[in-house]
Parts: sequence; C-alpha cells; structure tokens
Amino acid sequence: MSDTDATRMPLGSNAIAKLIVKDACANGNAFTDLELERSTPFRNRPETLLAPQEDNKFFEIVTPETLPAESMHLHLSLGSELAFSPFGRVYDVKVDGGRSSPDLMNVAIPPLILKVSPPNKTYKNAREAFYYEKMPELQGVVIPRYYGVFHATIPSGFRFRFWTPEKIIGGPSDGDSDYEDHFAIPRVITILVLERVGPKYLPLGRSLHQDEQEELSAMLSDIARHRICHGDIRYTNILSAPARSPEFPRLRSPYTKRKYHWRIVDFGEAYESTMSKDRFAKHIERALRDLFTELRERRMMRSMNLSRGEKA
Repeated sequence: MSDTDATRMPLGSNAIAKLIVKDACANGNAFTDLELERSTPFRNRPETLLAPQEDNKFFEIVTPETLPAESMHLHLSLGSELAFSPFGRVYDVKVDGGRSSPDLMNVAIPPLILKVSPPNKTYKNAREAFYYEKMPELQGVVIPRYYGVFHATIPSGFRFRFWTPEKIIGGPSDGDSDYEDHFAIPRVITILVLERVGPKYLPLGRSLHQDEQEELSAMLSDIARHRICHGDIRYTNILSAPARSPEFPRLRSPYTKRKYHWRIVDFGEAYESTMSKDRFAKHIERALRDLFTELRERRMMRSMNLSRGEKA
C-alpha cells in the first residue's frame, strides 16, 4: 500500500446512499444494472419482561452519535458465492471505482460482501440490518463493519440473475407487519453490504483454549449490553477478524478493552430482550455450551473422515 493510500479516510457506515450492481438483471441475452436505494431497517418486537433497576449500569452502552446519510453511490459487480443460508446468499464483490461517486476515489474501501435476499424473504436483510445499526461501536470489534441495506424492484420483463429456480427458498413471508408484507413481494430485493471477514472458522483440530472461550463469552456479553440475543450462535457464524490495515485497524472493545480475534455474523435470527443481566449471562452460557457441543461433533466427524481417507 502506498503512502497516499494509507492517508485516505475510511469509508463511513453512512456514506453510501445508492448501490448499483452491474448486469444484475437479465431478459434473454439482454442485461441491465440494478440500482438500489438505501432502506430503513426493520425492528423486531422486544420482549416485555422488565429488567431490574440494579442492572442498569451493565446496559449503559457507549454509542457514538449517528450521522446523517451521505449521497455517494457505489458501483460494483458480484463475484463468487461465499456462503448460503435459507435467508440469503453471500457474494464477494468487485468495486468499480471509475463508475462510483468521484468522492470515493479519496476514500479507503475495505473488502466487501453482499448478502442477497431470496424471493419472498427479502425483509430478512432489512431486519438483520437493524442489529448492525444498533451496535455501531461494536463494528470492527465484535461484528463486521456495516455499510447499509438497500432495496429495489426488479424491472418489468427482467429477472434477477442470481435468483435461479433451484435457489429460491421458502414461501410467502412469515412476518406479521406491513413492512414485512411489502418486502415479501417477489420482485423486491434487498441487499446487505458488510465488511468481508474470515475466511477462517474456529479450529476443529483441537479443543478451544480457555482464553478463546473467554473471548467468545466477552463478545456475546458486549452484544448483550444492547439487549440483543444473537439467536443462532454456531460454527459457521463465527469467522476470523479481517487482516489489519492502516484505515481499518483491529479496534478494542469499549467495554473489555480487548482486541478480539473473531467476528460474529448473521443476525437473521437475532432479537431484542429486556431480560436481566443474570438471565443474559445464563443465555450466553447456554449458547456457548451448544456451540462447544457442535465443535466436538464436528471434530469427531472430521476425525472419522480423515481415518476413512487414510484407509482408502
């Protein structure tokens, strides 16, 4: 990286107002770009159980002031598929600086991924985005840096190229709000833009060390300060932190003052809760116990597969 690159300002989470995906829609042999506007995230309903007064200090979060959205547009193309779930496919992307806003030429952009919603489940990305926006001081600390959720309607006569029939998952919306009903329209798409993390997962060749277990517990506790339960802590939702760079350093937790080696992703099943600090602690303990059980099972399966390979 040159000295000039090192002095560029990092891309702000509020910088992008419009997303343009190259040749995303097709009609026979004709292709067209898809232009998406920034969306407002959808909030889940919190639990109604009130937290005891003595827990209030734990839930005093350090949250910077939210900045108004800027007006820059980002032009990019989808690359290889990195991951799949019933509520979205994750793609590597290539940014086209020459077709993006000129102001972005002076901005450092980290490696990005796009999470593309499938038909009838497009509200999931907007709902997941709520949790990223709710935890700005944990971006680049516990969770990936977040750059917005965007929506568009597929042009009449065209199809979204990455919605092939075998990739269409699920039926109509399972939500119960007007917002979810709107985003359940099959021709509406939502795309979540995040910093790329990984590619490593938690180690399977050995048991987690005590400090690694404590780090995962601290990360979930940082999230709990926002009264958020992840809801789906599993092997595939914990990835290694991205490589350091001058513009995107590995930041310390504002609560534990630690620099974490991992990032927690996929808040599609997350929810808010007003449970007490003690209940959150028990919830985290249970989530980690389930995760460690999954890791043991994966280690056993990996060992069996290696044994079969050696015998063959």
